[in-house]
Amino acid sequence: MILLAACRKNEPIPITPDPEPQPKLEYVWSQYLRDDSAAVYFSIDPQMIDNSVLFSTTNGNSEVVKSFDKLTGKLNWEWSDNNYQRNYFSYENSLLVEDILFLCDKQTLYAIDALTGASRWTYTWSWGQGDVFTYTDGEYLYHRLNGSNPYYTGYPDAYIMRTPIEASPPQWDTVLVDKADTYSKRFKALEFFTSTHGDKMMIGVVGAKGIGENEDGKSNLFLYNLSQDSLVYYKDNATPDGSMYNPLQLDQDKVYVLGGWGVHAFDLQTGEKVWTYQHAPAGDPNRSFTLGDFILYEGKLVVKNRDGLLICLDKLDGHQIWKTTDTGGILSFGRINAADNKLFYCSDDDIFIISISNGEVILHERPPTNQGATGTVGVDATNKLLYYHDRGTAYCAKIPE
Repeated sequence: MILLAACRKNEPIPITPDPEPQPKLEYVWSQYLRDDSAAVYFSIDPQMIDNSVLFSTTNGNSEVVKSFDKLTGKLNWEWSDNNYQRNYFSYENSLLVEDILFLCDKQTLYAIDALTGASRWTYTWSWGQGDVFTYTDGEYLYHRLNGSNPYYTGYPDAYIMRTPIEASPPQWDTVLVDKADTYSKRFKALEFFTSTHGDKMMIGVVGAKGIGENEDGKSNLFLYNLSQDSLVYYKDNATPDGSMYNPLQLDQDKVYVLGGWGVHAFDLQTGEKVWTYQHAPAGDPNRSFTLGDFILYEGKLVVKNRDGLLICLDKLDGHQIWKTTDTGGILSFGRINAADNKLFYCSDDDIFIISISNGEVILHERPPTNQGATGTVGVDATNKLLYYHDRGTAYCAKIPE
């Protein structure tokens, strides 16, 4: 035993190198957003136009949009409307189309000149229940509405309305109505593309909740030809366990939907299911994709769950490329952004930057104020800058290498 110990004494002792410290954000500027103690501490997602970036704050009953110089943080202009009481639990109520910023608070929509801060128009729906989500195909602004159904009281029909982007005041017309039957209806996601024949197409998901007792909800997938004003297909119960209110991800021949506990790929032209990645058994409350997100980037689908997992899937067949933990829990009301092979998002009050190549955490940091980072991270790839907020302060920082 003594001889054995002596031999081992001369063997080299392996030394595990200390992990390289994560880079810290180098801040370029910050601007206080709140004007008084009545603020609700939320902002729209950073919207970038020319040399400016837009944030907002809510002071009592008034929403204040602020435009800052992207590089210096100098205030360009402010916009406010005392009647604007938006649903601040969703950051997708703002949409920037060319030089027009659209804001939506379910019943009322606002159009603002994003270069000057001047109001273009205000419109309030006199019927139905609006929604905070707005979309564009580059030519029209689309808005989802729920209208009453005389045959199924309390269970609404789902409407898609649209107006030309440049129309002032707006000129709304009805694009599509999904009538309540034994299920109430609500549109959950829309996306647009041009077919090989040059027709404008709209693909979307409509959520359906059973009217009868103990009936579970489902999600239906549809494709609509806007040029010919005709329904191409309607796939009932395409995702039996429901779907999230997340943007659809499209490539040349597939559409991807984030379900309740799985990711689904469908043939874009036929609506037939191509593959499903089942993350967890349906009904598991701790592993659902609620308050998660997914994004398509260079052939990969990266999916964020609420239980600290980040999963990378191959877009062709859905097989798992990598999976990593400790990437934050639920997203803080925002979406994932991607640029330069990196993911950017806010989760558990921190800002994260993740390598898309292998899931490595490049940065995990709390804002300087120690308040919670929230919303979607804006990325200026040209100047290698990122923008985010912590409910009360807007930040601009350099993207770490």
